[in-house]
Amino acid sequence: MKKQIETVLFWGSLWGLEEATLGHVLHLLPVNIGWLFWFPLAYLFMFLTYQKTGKATAVLWTAAMASSIKSIDLLLPIRIDKVINPAVSILLEGAAVFLLIKVIRPRTTDKSRFLIPFASSLVYQLFYMIYISIVPLFFTAIPAVTNVFTYLNYGLHGLVNGIMLVIISEFCIWVLNRKGTARQTVRPSMQLSVLLSVISYLLPVVALLVQWTI
Repeated sequence: MKKQIETVLFWGSLWGLEEATLGHVLHLLPVNIGWLFWFPLAYLFMFLTYQKTGKATAVLWTAAMASSIKSIDLLLPIRIDKVINPAVSILLEGAAVFLLIKVIRPRTTDKSRFLIPFASSLVYQLFYMIYISIVPLFFTAIPAVTNVFTYLNYGLHGLVNGIMLVIISEFCIWVLNRKGTARQTVRPSMQLSVLLSVISYLLPVVALLVQWTI
């Protein structure tokens, strides 16, 4: 239980920091290339969490923590959909990976282990299309799923990300298994994990205070 809490706090904090910094910058770019990074990076954090704990529920808790850290950006003078949509997306990413682990993992062999990273990308895109289809229009500036071309666009995102995730996960497995180091991945102490989580939650508050004093 302690190892699971340490791992969730550590990777959840790093994921939240990544979303609140790099993720925020990607959302502000005039060119829509963020989708090439958001889910692959999210999957990497969830992969490392699951690899260390072996618990699918740890993936959900890690996503929930990252989402809550991202939500602190609501304190900043920023459009609400620029915070809520990424925060919801994080939860949907966690739900997709959790579901695929639960459904596919018990039946996975070495030859079919690519199914989880590939299918999780497609399932996440499905969840996200449903979300943006039902969210109130005044709540978001992102385009709703209105026609077949929008479906194809999100489907393409899912396929590309799925291929990227297969490559990333296979590379990570190769690194972890090299010379019998599969169990020697980062295991932070409880003190470091708690400290990192506190910093993650405080950074947006510090940014807000800086803006007030300027």
